[in-house]
Amino acid sequence: MPNPKGTRPTAGAPPKIVSSIKIKLEEDLKKRLKAPSLSPEMSKIVDSPEMSKIIDETATTVAGTLTKQYVTKKALQVGKELFRDGDHAKAIGDRLSSALKGVQLVSQSADLKKMLEENAKMLFAKKKALVDAGFADTEAFQLILAEVTAKKSK
Repeated sequence: MPNPKGTRPTAGAPPKIVSSIKIKLEEDLKKRLKAPSLSPEMSKIVDSPEMSKIIDETATTVAGTLTKQYVTKKALQVGKELFRDGDHAKAIGDRLSSALKGVQLVSQSADLKKMLEENAKMLFAKKKALVDAGFADTEAFQLILAEVTAKKSK
């Protein structure tokens, strides 16, 4: 399909945008070219196959161009944000390093062993209570495992 002079075909023009542009163009042209002050020949131009073809091609080109401009603008914004945020690998490395320091601090605490022992005693007591309530040993273990896993995922 040939394009209006000075335009290029634009792939990927969203059909809804093309349709909206065509409707507006047709409405505007009908208002202007079918005005009572114009000759009947001018009124016929709006409904001609040539005018319909020009409207279709122009709407497709404009929709594609505007879509491309919008996507380009958004891509530039995303790119600027990425550069502004700096090197992501460095940021991840910094976070991992910080987490490691936190783990090392906790592991050096004299209270850590005591806290772990108390936690183990509570888990064992909970398992024993579940078994005493009628659950099989493996079922009790699975219930406790599910509870601990659920707490970690929050």
